Amino acid sequence: MAQATAEDIPHGMQKLTADEVQHLADRLFSRGISELSLDRPKHRADLVAASRTLRALLRAYEFGTGHALQTVIICGEAC
Repeated sequence: MAQATAEDIPHGMQKLTADEVQHLADRLFSRGISELSLDRPKHRADLVAASRTLRALLRAYEFGTGHALQTVIICGEAC
C-alpha cells in the first residue's frame, strides 16, 4: 500500500501517523483520569472512551489487515 504524500491530502485534511494516534489516545486517557476531570464525570468518561476507541481501532486494523497502520487522514480544522 502506497503512503499518502502531502500532495495526496486534500485541503483541510490532516495526516497522522500511527504513533501520533497512539499519543493522542494517551493524552485523552490522561486527561480523562486527571483530577481536573473529577467534577465532570460525563466528560471524564467520554475522554476515556475516546482513548479506548482509538486503541481498539488501531488493533482492529492490524488484526484485519495483518499490517500495522502507517497513517490515517482525518478531517482538519474545517470540519
